[in-house]
This record gives sequence, structure tokens and C-alpha cells, in this order.
Amino acid sequence: MTPRVSPNGLTLARGIALALVGFIVLSMLVNFAARTAITWGGSRLLGTYVSLKGCSVGMLTQRLTLRHLRIEQPKGFEGEPLLEAPTASVRINLWELWHGRWHLREVVLDVDRIVLLKNREGRLNVDALKVINESSASTANAKSPAVGAGPVRLPGFRIDRLRLRIGRVIVRDAQQGDLKVYEAVIREKIFTNLSSPQQLVVVVLAHAMGPTALKGAGLSAAAALYGAGLLPAGVLGVVAAKDSASAEFTREGAGLLERVERFMREAGKVKRVDRRRGELWASVRGCHVYVRVERLGRRRSRVTISARKLLLPKPAIAAGLLYELASRL
Repeated sequence: MTPRVSPNGLTLARGIALALVGFIVLSMLVNFAARTAITWGGSRLLGTYVSLKGCSVGMLTQRLTLRHLRIEQPKGFEGEPLLEAPTASVRINLWELWHGRWHLREVVLDVDRIVLLKNREGRLNVDALKVINESSASTANAKSPAVGAGPVRLPGFRIDRLRLRIGRVIVRDAQQGDLKVYEAVIREKIFTNLSSPQQLVVVVLAHAMGPTALKGAGLSAAAALYGAGLLPAGVLGVVAAKDSASAEFTREGAGLLERVERFMREAGKVKRVDRRRGELWASVRGCHVYVRVERLGRRRSRVTISARKLLLPKPAIAAGLLYELASRL
């Protein structure tokens, strides 16, 4: 005999099913809105392509998780992406989002690397971004621009707390023919009360450029436009303590030293090679360079590169040479 279901039980089951469907639909809508705002809105803001590989929303935790955020180089610059961030998370206020206000309680941005390019005319890639160009134009057109003034900001946009990490900054200078790499640029830095997407862009780029001593006219104007208080006075004075950079490779020491020697002959002038001790001395881009190749085990070796100019350590040049060597192996 088939059991009978009471009308009250049937109504409850339908209500639960409808609530579940509504919850799923709402999650999909929030996911779509967030992904569109970041990719389409970000591309329009920067004037270059912005992409995401994954985007998910936790409705209960009110947290948005982004995977593989990537910003391409602006028009006129080619090569590696301008920015790559494997993960980012955002704590959102769904109630305010429903009413059209982007109130972000916390943004955690973990940037893997930023690639800064300088062309033969001396122009930086960051100055070619649309948001920087607009900021520069606004500053130039203003008779006496006040700090924090600028274009109309996105209504309701606010970041209460930004936690920023930047792992590696790569600088390619076509004028000088240099490649420099800066490691662990920002282990973690916290900013509060950001009031526009433009301000977020300026904060990230300005702090990425801090240790490089590069100066972009457009970015400087944008920094003044969106609040100089976001840029610590000592950010351009960051100096690495060591003069060397090292990395491990899955190659035998002897074969690796030959590849290092070949690379150094292309990059500069090799002065001396001690194959027995795995050492090499060279002159590259006006620096005295010393390379040591150590065998750590079966098919494992470590390469250490140090660079000095006028007896002063140049760790960024050493890291740049190591990065360029690794890309060729």
C-alpha cells in the first residue's frame, strides 16, 4: 500500500525545493555579476585585456574567490602579461551588492609577478594604461588639483581593507638592454579605505615600482590624483641587503656550467672559467659578475650569481641574469 503524503508535508517539500533553486540561481547571478565586473569592467578601466580562469562565490561566507587573474600588456607593448595573480579573495556585502553598491569588506590580492617594460623611447608600460592616461590628463587640465581629487568614482565602491602581496617584479629596459628581477617585493602590506577602482590600480602599480627606482610621469600624476597618502615616503628607498641570487636546477653541474658560460658570452664578456670548481667571472652590463655552480645531488645543481658595480652590490641585476638564464634552460 502506497503511503499518503499530507498536504502540509508536500507544501513544505516544495518550499524547500524552491528555496534551494532560488539559492542556486542567486549564487549563479552573483558569480556572473562579479566575473563580468572584473573582466569586462577591468578591461575598460585599464584599456587592456583582463581575464579570469575561475570565479566562485560562497553565499554563506559572503566571500568571492578568484583564480588566475591575468592582465595583459597595454597596446604598444608585447611579451609576458603585465600582472599575474594565482589567487585573490574578496569579502563582499551581498545586501549592498543587491542594491548596486560594491562594498568590499576585505580584498586579499596575492600577486605572483608584475612585468614592467620600458621601450626604446623611454616610455613605461604602466603609463600606457587607460586609467593612468586619464588620471594624467585630469591632473594636467586642472588649474590646481587637490590631493584626492579626480574623475567621478564608481558609486558605492569601497574597500575597507586591502591586503597586498607582490612576489616578483621583472623590469625589462629596452633603452639600456637590461633585465632586472626584484624578489619578495611586498610580503604583506595593508591599506584601508580605498574609494575607487582607480585607486586600487595605483596602489598596486606604485608599490610594485617602489624598489625599481623607475619613475613614470603618468603614474606619478595618478598617485597625486588619487591620494599621495597611499604612497609611503620611503617606498623608493628599498634596497636589498645581498648582492646575489640563486636557484636550483634539475641538471648536472658540468653540463649546466657550459650552458651558463654560453649564456654569459652572449650577455657580456667572460673573463675566466674554473671548470674544476664550477666558477665563472664575467663583465655584463657594466657589472662584475661572479657565478658558481654547485652539484647538490643526482641531476640537481644550484647556480648562484652575484653582481657588483663600483664595489656596490647589484642584486636586481644578479636576479635578472638568473631569471634570463632559467628561461633559456
